[in-house]
Amino acid sequence: MLYFLSEHNSLIPIAQVFESAFPRNLSFQMSIADAALVLEVRTLEAAGATAPAGSLSGFGFRERFSLAIGASAAPSHDEVGQIYHYQGHEVRVREKLRVESIDPSLLAVMAKLSALEHSTAMSRRALDIVMGKDD
Repeated sequence: MLYFLSEHNSLIPIAQVFESAFPRNLSFQMSIADAALVLEVRTLEAAGATAPAGSLSGFGFRERFSLAIGASAAPSHDEVGQIYHYQGHEVRVREKLRVESIDPSLLAVMAKLSALEHSTAMSRRALDIVMGKDD
């Protein structure tokens, strides 16, 4: 379990820090990918539910503007139409926001790990030659 250090120098489980802060129809995910910190926030709706006309879910200025002028814009993210299981319910992703922030420290670590991987592969090949393995 991950812990958060509070201002009073006490450890609080991360789940308790974020659990009550978000509504049930909001998915918050933070990860590391390709030396970047990636934050994905999704608004969810029940898989069988249809959105009432003119509903405003929160993120999209484009959605609100298109509703104001009478047009309906189709969702433009990569998870359109797919059904997922989230907290025991079947849901669809209504809106998706993805933010990537490249961290110089992570870039340095990734470069070092890549160099280590290359060095290890070369050592294994050299050891195979010495041991007489033909691959």
